[in-house]
Amino acid sequence: MITTILIVSASGVVLFQRQFSGKLKQASMVGSLLTAVQEFASSNIEMFLRSARFEKSAISFASDTTTKTVCVLFHDLEDSDRLGSLLANGIIRSFVDQYSAKLEQRSAAISTADFASFHSRLPACIRTVYDDVLSNVSSQRGVLLAALKQPILRAGHADAPMLVHTGGELSSRSVDTLALDVNLIGLLNCASDLLSSSQDAPRALEVHGPSGSIMLWPKRGFCLLVRINGTAHVPHIAARADESLEICCQIQSLLIGIGDE
Repeated sequence: MITTILIVSASGVVLFQRQFSGKLKQASMVGSLLTAVQEFASSNIEMFLRSARFEKSAISFASDTTTKTVCVLFHDLEDSDRLGSLLANGIIRSFVDQYSAKLEQRSAAISTADFASFHSRLPACIRTVYDDVLSNVSSQRGVLLAALKQPILRAGHADAPMLVHTGGELSSRSVDTLALDVNLIGLLNCASDLLSSSQDAPRALEVHGPSGSIMLWPKRGFCLLVRINGTAHVPHIAARADESLEICCQIQSLLIGIGDE
């Protein structure tokens, strides 16, 4: 679980902070210290510090090279470095997209009040990470299509759009996402009905054809579908899918924790 988010300028000024649990003391000093450490690593060993783990917590970093702005994410040790990196990169990307004009005015005085509206944007920023997680699957060799369906956690909420990434000979225009969504639900319901008599539930489904396969993994309301050709290494893709779904579930828990779901 995230405990604190800091966004720090190149000069060490904390532009934005959000604390979810606990209380980070002297946030401005911490921001300046971490910026100095990053600058030292960049100047002396030409490397960027991406994560640090301590006895009771961990820190993940992400930087925007144009504005030299850094996101510092404090989170629990139970959260993987991969999750921390995805979240930090998603947050800094959204922050820079929203405030690029202000950040590029280096001569102008900067106030934290200029970035206060980012508090309301934070849940949407975190949800963009689902797309990054799906890219981790769709970029694997032999993957022609990867699609992620997200759960609805509260009555009255509209369906989140199905995320679809394509590769190889497929294009996004050739995919009917509405039909894919409906048939995906039907396939899962059919599998659930078949297994319900033995008080079981589907963990994975596979459909094999002469030139490739379709694989499906449901987990906690999420559903990940992958279409592959004969060049794909199935065990590797299955491992990536399992890791990606676990990260999606952690993001979902984070959104619930900040009251977005």
